[in-house]
Amino acid sequence: MRSTPYSIVGLGGTFDHFHIGHETFLQFAASLGEEIRIGVTVPALAQHKVLSQLIEPYETREKNVRAFLEKENIHGTVFPLLDPFGPTLENSDVEAMAVTELTCSGGIHINTQRSALHLPALPIESCAVRKDATGEYISSTRIREGKINRRGDVYAQLFTTDFTLSAQQRKFFQEKQGPIVVAPSSVEKKYVVGDIVLETFLEHHWPFDVGVYDLMNNRQHYHSKTSLDSDIRIENPAGIIRRDLVSALEKSLPRICIIGEEDLAAVSLVLLAPLNAAIYYGQPDEGIVELIVTEELKERFYSVLKK
Repeated sequence: MRSTPYSIVGLGGTFDHFHIGHETFLQFAASLGEEIRIGVTVPALAQHKVLSQLIEPYETREKNVRAFLEKENIHGTVFPLLDPFGPTLENSDVEAMAVTELTCSGGIHINTQRSALHLPALPIESCAVRKDATGEYISSTRIREGKINRRGDVYAQLFTTDFTLSAQQRKFFQEKQGPIVVAPSSVEKKYVVGDIVLETFLEHHWPFDVGVYDLMNNRQHYHSKTSLDSDIRIENPAGIIRRDLVSALEKSLPRICIIGEEDLAAVSLVLLAPLNAAIYYGQPDEGIVELIVTEELKERFYSVLKK
């Protein structure tokens, strides 16, 4: 007598940036069947997703699923999912489908197609989607957008109120965090922090999404040679990341003038910007520092600020 409701359960997904929600879903499916069959979507099926250009290669996504199955000792097979139906419209030994509460429509669509082919409907078992501390769903999309990590930690939660850095944290962020560059990379999103850096971007007609400045350079009043008209002016004292600043950065206002100190805007931008965005700021006596936003960089900054 078997210990699960079904012998074989089928499921599918993109499994991009494999996260804690994926783990829950696979464990749910494994609790239903002695074997699970997992279709991992090929790139053509994911082109409609938000920031689809940041979705990991099929090989990476498949490898992550296989690694989790092995770690959890789950009996399952992984295959490329070439269309929304997989093997469910053929002579298959799959006895049930596992879906999430957000993808139930996919299971219903499969059963509609099965009915048209005079095949019996498959039972649909729905798994609740994990949520983060703010009540939002944990998803690969939000990881690509730079809002959460794979554990579901929400980066912006650090800044629900004004954040005052310790002396140790300020010392860490005063160190150069990336390479010196003479021109920006060809990434889609660019954020610029600092009067001289912003002026350089404007003089070279380099595109950017957000520019932050404070009319200061090396703690001295600075008069720009170009127009730095702002969309909003925000008070932000030294050593503090104010909630008002974070809110303006989240809205991606084109130009933000800081009354006080703008240096820490680069720190908050690392935690707010989408993956593969670039942040540029000035390093005294060295030049323009470039930070390409990666999961690793976000985690490094997050771990320092959480202390």
